[in-house]
Amino acid sequence: MPLAVHGLPNDTTEDRVREYFAQCGEMTNCRLLLNKVGKCNGIAIMSFATKEASEACIALNGADFDSCCLGIDYDKDVIRVREKLEGCHTVWV
Repeated sequence: MPLAVHGLPNDTTEDRVREYFAQCGEMTNCRLLLNKVGKCNGIAIMSFATKEASEACIALNGADFDSCCLGIDYDKDVIRVREKLEGCHTVWV
């Protein structure tokens, strides 16, 4: 199940997020949500290869990330689409 990380600074890059969370284990997916000008809006959605790595990530809830306090939990708001619509590549809610 994907994890949602909140509280990232707006100058955060995907490389920086991957570097920081490498301590948890193998990350299989990382996506920063961006604002209209292409900067991080403070949220990343990520997945790890194992349950243990996900739990290690969740254990970092409240940790400091570049002087910002992280909020980390399972992403309960992920909606699974059963059928891909033609021409649809990304859904933002």
